Amino acid sequence: MKKSFVAAAIVSMMVFSSTAFAGHYGAAGCGLGTLLFDGKNDKVSQVLSATTNGTAGSQTFGITTGTSNCDSSGLVVASKEADSYAAKNYDSLSTEMASGSGEHLSTLANLLGYSPEKLGAYSRGHYGMIFSSENTTPAQMLAALKVGMDQDS
Repeated sequence: MKKSFVAAAIVSMMVFSSTAFAGHYGAAGCGLGTLLFDGKNDKVSQVLSATTNGTAGSQTFGITTGTSNCDSSGLVVASKEADSYAAKNYDSLSTEMASGSGEHLSTLANLLGYSPEKLGAYSRGHYGMIFSSENTTPAQMLAALKVGMDQDS
């Protein structure tokens, strides 16, 4: 009895967790299951689609690559990820840029498409330009960093 309850709970979570990002796919969302079951919106097809998407990992792959009937609507656009990250991690980034290394700085470098080592060396050497005043905003910091890195290369 416990096993059937657990199985029902897992299937329910898979079906209903996709609903927030379902778009035009129905409750199961996009992925291999939606392609296999023709995107039908009846309950049985949605459960089978959600199960296939969840067990095959095709939904995550499809969202990441834009395949399997998935698109990026409702997701943070790649160009805005760095802005959001910089705003949320501003204090840590400020500290790590002064030293030229750190986990937050490496993540920002990857989001911007720079080598963590080059971004670290640049930020350490040009800290005063990047943070031109104590009222520098995350957006201003990021803009100064991008301009400086592009000119420095």
